[in-house]
Amino acid sequence: REYGIVAQKNILGATEIARLKEIVESAIADVESKLAKHRPEIEVGEDTFLFREIASRNTERFDLRLDTVPGAQELVEKYVIQHPHVRLLLDRVLG
Repeated sequence: REYGIVAQKNILGATEIARLKEIVESAIADVESKLAKHRPEIEVGEDTFLFREIASRNTERFDLRLDTVPGAQELVEKYVIQHPHVRLLLDRVLG
């Protein structure tokens, strides 16, 4: 069995990328604001932390959940998961 990464070009157009970027940037700004308000002692980019919405991985690396961000899940489902090329790949790999 092999493990790796798959890159698929031309799945998203400029409009879809702009919309997803807008959602992600808004989610980042929201979580940064919440951290500053509720946990001002946390040095983002320096400290290790783990919350439901976000977790630090390493210095300046984070995992941010988007499934709770309004519109994010629907947009990914519509423009990525349901794209015929992605769907074909997922069906072949995951069954």
